[in-house]
Amino acid sequence: MKPEISVDIISLSLAGTLEAQFPDSTVYDNPNQQGTELPAWFIIFMPGTSINKEIGNRYKRTLNVDLVYLEDFNLADLYDRYRRAAERLDEILDKLSSPDGAEQWLIHTFDRKWRIDPSALHYEFRLEIRVSVGKQPDPKMRRIEKLNVNIK
Repeated sequence: MKPEISVDIISLSLAGTLEAQFPDSTVYDNPNQQGTELPAWFIIFMPGTSINKEIGNRYKRTLNVDLVYLEDFNLADLYDRYRRAAERLDEILDKLSSPDGAEQWLIHTFDRKWRIDPSALHYEFRLEIRVSVGKQPDPKMRRIEKLNVNIK
């Protein structure tokens, strides 16, 4: 049986990866407005998410992710810190793995790119996840099985 992969599970996997690689940073699952402890990562799912039908009961789910990294704005080496963080993500984010380690799955990342604006590092990528939906019994078949018609 394939493990269930949801947006929450993807967030947990990303948070675990970021916490392991950047232990002095706080990871937030949403863009909070107050009480942010810097340095901080924000996991943001961007517009463009889609689900497309494939063969049988399978679907391809596409998620666009933006990891936003913030440091104190008044640091003299702010650009260098953002650049080092982006290079580290280039090394470690080729694949995402299961956050708990019990269910082993790997999801490849696509179209990884990063940009630095004056206040933050944005590391963007796309995930393509194939999911399947359990088949429901066909109600028409149940009616046919109960039909008692004699043919002469």
